[in-house]
Formats: sequence, structure tokens, C-alpha cells
Amino acid sequence: MTMGRSAEDRIGSVGPSSRNTFCAPTFPGGGQLYFKEPSVTIPPTLSSTELTSTVESNHAYVGATKIVLNHTSPTVNTYTVTNGGATTTKNVPSNGLIYVTNGAGCTGTYNPEAPYTNEQAACADVRVEGTYWEGLTIASQKDVIVTGNLIRQDGAPGLMGLIAEQYVRVYHPLEGNATCPRTDAPAVNNGTSAPWISPTNIRIDAALLALNHSFTVDNHNCGQSLGTLTVNGGIAQKYRGYVYNNGNSGNNNPSNSGYLKNYVYDDRFRVGGPPSFVSPNGSPWKILRYNEQVPAR
Repeated sequence: MTMGRSAEDRIGSVGPSSRNTFCAPTFPGGGQLYFKEPSVTIPPTLSSTELTSTVESNHAYVGATKIVLNHTSPTVNTYTVTNGGATTTKNVPSNGLIYVTNGAGCTGTYNPEAPYTNEQAACADVRVEGTYWEGLTIASQKDVIVTGNLIRQDGAPGLMGLIAEQYVRVYHPLEGNATCPRTDAPAVNNGTSAPWISPTNIRIDAALLALNHSFTVDNHNCGQSLGTLTVNGGIAQKYRGYVYNNGNSGNNNPSNSGYLKNYVYDDRFRVGGPPSFVSPNGSPWKILRYNEQVPAR
């Protein structure tokens, strides 16, 4: 595992790492790992943030939702949304925020070995894919599920954010019971055949935030190898999620499955962020450099 790009990248850790031989990181350009860095906390719920008052009513949804971003030109940016049995196409919101909440009766919890068969229409499981130009944040009171490439159009100025109160997930449907190996095939979604298949070599251009759980791949330890998972942006999660199985994890699947990682930080996040994105609590400031004014004033 390689961390950082040069010696100028400060790699911080709140506590020590086991640093076993399998996952010991390397640091290009002479970089190093700094321990005992101050921790950054994030709010536990979206209802405690400004999202509930910021979202425009026309872009607030309840329950299971599917969103496809449709970039056609710098001046024409729409998304197609399926919610409550109806499908419509809308312009991207002026304040760049789409927010989906749970409906009455949502009791669903995430099961990594059966993530789709027990879904509830009242729960804010938000499926998303497509191409975007303008900045946009999609937030869910439950899970955000990436069903295909989520790509910033070349030359676009916008930054994308995905926020889930529970999990940010990559869609990977498998039929069968909870015993590996299982075959990659269309899964069952609320009693009907799902219109998606497992994406391969998927790319996500976004900042990903899982407030209470993880960024993960559904059924990561079953099925076939799916290529590379590229994230151009940033990842913040409460627990480190699984995206790959190397065939030696004792889960009855002798082959590799899931995705290899290719995580690349988007330098634009140094000076900006997606619209209405959740800010961390108690974020520390660091002095990166200083110099004297010449001539002095």
C-alpha cells in the first residue's frame, strides 16, 4: 500500500498501526507517518446539520430513490430521479443539494451478505450514477449506493459529494445464499429483477462520507474479480470498509473478488468542497509554511 505522493504530503494517524508485512505502507519521496495527530470528529446524524433547512423542497425525497446525472453541456445539467414509483427529469438544484430521508416504517439494516433482498421502499437507499458538470451533494439518511461510474465531465468546475448517515456502497449484486462462492448475476430488488449488473473498473469522482459506518463494496468476498475501483476525491468513514478479497480470507471463496484500490486525492479539495457538504467538528488548523514580508511593512 502506497500512501501520499511526495515528501510534502503529511500522513497523519491518531494512533499506532499494526504495520504487518501484508499491509505495511510505503511513502514515496521520503514521506513518513506521523502518530498522535489530533482527531477530527463528524456529526453523527444529518438531522443535526443544516441540510434539512438548506435543501429545496423540489429536491427533497423520501424513501428508496434512484438518481442518474445527465450532463449534456456546461449550461444544461439535469438529473433523472425515480422515487415513489414515478420517474422525472429535473434541473440540478441551484444550491447543489439533493437530500433523501427515511419514511415512516423504515426498519431496514444493512446485511453485507444479503444487501438487496430485504430492502424496504420506506428506507432512504439512494442509488446514483452518471456524469456531472456543476457541483452537487447527494445526502441520504441511510445508504448511498453507487451503481455505475460517477464521473466529472472533463474541464468541469464542480465538486461532487456523497454523504450517507450509514454506508456508502458500491453496487455488487449476487444471487444465492450467504455461502460463497456465488455467481455474479442480476439481484432481486424489492421483488423484481434489478436493471443493473455489477460494474467493472468503476470510477467515482467525489468526496465520500459515511457518518456512522463504512465505504464498502456489497458482497466483496464473493463472486469474481471486478477490476479496479478508482476514487478521485476523498474518503471519510467511521470504520474502514472492505472492497476486495484476495482469496485467502477464510470465507470459502478461493478466488479473488471485489476491486483493487486506486484512490487519488483531488487537490481541489484543499481550497473548496462540494456544496452544502457536512463540515467536521473541531477541525484543526496547521501552519504549513510562513515567511517574512519583504520589504517589511
